[in-house]
Amino acid sequence: MGASNAKTFRRSPVDRSIDHYFISNNQDVLSAAKDMGWMGIELNLPVSSNRILSAQQSKIAKAMPHLFGQLGNYDYLLYVDDKIEFSTNHLAGWISEIERNQAMLMIRRHPDLKKNILNEFGTSMIQARYQAQKDQMAEYISAKVDEGYQLRVDKLYWTSALLRNMRHPKIIDFNESWYKDIVSCGIECQISFDFVAQNFSEIIEMPQIIN
Repeated sequence: MGASNAKTFRRSPVDRSIDHYFISNNQDVLSAAKDMGWMGIELNLPVSSNRILSAQQSKIAKAMPHLFGQLGNYDYLLYVDDKIEFSTNHLAGWISEIERNQAMLMIRRHPDLKKNILNEFGTSMIQARYQAQKDQMAEYISAKVDEGYQLRVDKLYWTSALLRNMRHPKIIDFNESWYKDIVSCGIECQISFDFVAQNFSEIIEMPQIIN
């Protein structure tokens, strides 16, 4: 998402035996992605040089892939941030694990942060784009605590890669709940994920190494 001079697209060819889709509102990025074997899906929103707005736009694809008709016939959808290295060799094993656990979603535990969602908030403050939304995030966190959600949790999640079971009866509810909270919290979507996840027991852990 966003202006071409700010794009982070990883220019590596993909495994063309498995369908890969790249969602963007930037035609230059979509063209580059297609050259690498991706199929492009245009997000019908204006391109902006505002990094916060561009990041917010990107959350639509990340949180709500069910909105895109091109993805509607797939039982499983793997989302990865556009700068992440990943391999499709793991998919069969991951899907088997999801089916064995009747899970809705598979995601990695955060590799560094633990125990308290405030650790996620504090760490995010080293980045200017998150600093710009610090008051919004603080208000969101306070409101969630007032609603009875917990700051201390068993694990903090790393949302750079998510494997969804699109047949699961709760996945659409999860997607839409997460996006709603992203809008409330701001673009640091791991904070909102950690709160929304407290309502869903059907989340299992993905291995740390995915490339």
